Amino acid sequence: MSQSRLARSAAVQWLDATPRTGVAECLAQTGWARTVGGSNPYLHIWARTGHTSEEVDAAAARGEVMELPCARGCTYLVPAAHAGLALAVGRGFSDAAQLRTAKNKLGVTDEDIQRYCDDVLEALAGGPMTPAAMKDALGDRVVNFGEAGKKAGITSSLALALNPLRSQGRVRNVPTNGRLDNERYEYVLWPDAPAAPENADAEFARLYWQWNDAATLDEFRWFSGFGAGRAKQAISGLDLVEYEGGLRLASRGEVDPGVAATRAVGHIDNLFHLRRTLAEHLTLAAAKHPVWEALPPGMLGNLPGQGWVREGMLIGVWDFDVEMGEVVSLCFEQAPDDFDAELGRLQEYVAGQLGEVRCHSLDGVKNQQKRIAAMRSCGGH
Repeated sequence: MSQSRLARSAAVQWLDATPRTGVAECLAQTGWARTVGGSNPYLHIWARTGHTSEEVDAAAARGEVMELPCARGCTYLVPAAHAGLALAVGRGFSDAAQLRTAKNKLGVTDEDIQRYCDDVLEALAGGPMTPAAMKDALGDRVVNFGEAGKKAGITSSLALALNPLRSQGRVRNVPTNGRLDNERYEYVLWPDAPAAPENADAEFARLYWQWNDAATLDEFRWFSGFGAGRAKQAISGLDLVEYEGGLRLASRGEVDPGVAATRAVGHIDNLFHLRRTLAEHLTLAAAKHPVWEALPPGMLGNLPGQGWVREGMLIGVWDFDVEMGEVVSLCFEQAPDDFDAELGRLQEYVAGQLGEVRCHSLDGVKNQQKRIAAMRSCGGH
């Protein structure tokens, strides 16, 4: 990918120096932020707007943004204005797969599933509940699937009911402590969930190309999880034109790359995640840096830790040492002039607001220390 296209991609992703604001607006304009119990939603919004974690939490508490199953059935933080669309394009993935497994492996019937869902809705009629509280309230109506359920990844009727209820927009999960960097939830009824818009697939495709300067059909298929026919139908009415090996919205016009800025992003930032193209954002020297041999491998094309970006390029990696209370960084080549100022801003943000930076809910201090040791072994500090 050309340097000019990378710089334009950064501008489209709000990763240039242009001042911007709005928690929900950030997600609407740069894409839904993947949530896996880690710090990515906070870092995504902070890197682009400077909003504090408290401001993000407050937006979630007000219902302006929410965690929903959407693309490929995976959970993302989305603006409330996209809630109906997000639910529509996420149905038929993890929820459908779980139901098939329950029927094939556990002998569960459609009538059983309906009863399990009704039980959960009845329990939640009294107010928000954690799964443990629901289990206590429902007593022996909760079915434990035993060893067969463990092997199938479905331990009880609660687990089997909550997934389709979330997908249908009948209930939604909210973090028990108000924070997005964990997976401890309580569930609430959602009687006023928004309906899916007409032509949801086409609107999803339009948003996807709005979030990217350019992208290929295959990249859209990966992000959406759509099959070939569904993806082609979704883009059939869009004004897409060929552009530097990909497709872009003809209505976009030329993108001003803006003023370059160094930004700290999370391991699954949309600059890379939307198209799963991390390698395109590395110079040859950066791709050959010895730190890649020292770092644990990333999953699904994501960074193994957190990253430094500038003009669409990945220029370094970073992580937070909880024990020392400091950010540890490594630049692949000479650090840009604004790096020290941005590092200081990051240090203040992470130490003062997040306290820890995790890639996902199971990313504990032990994993973080491995990444930090790898960076330090290659000159990071």
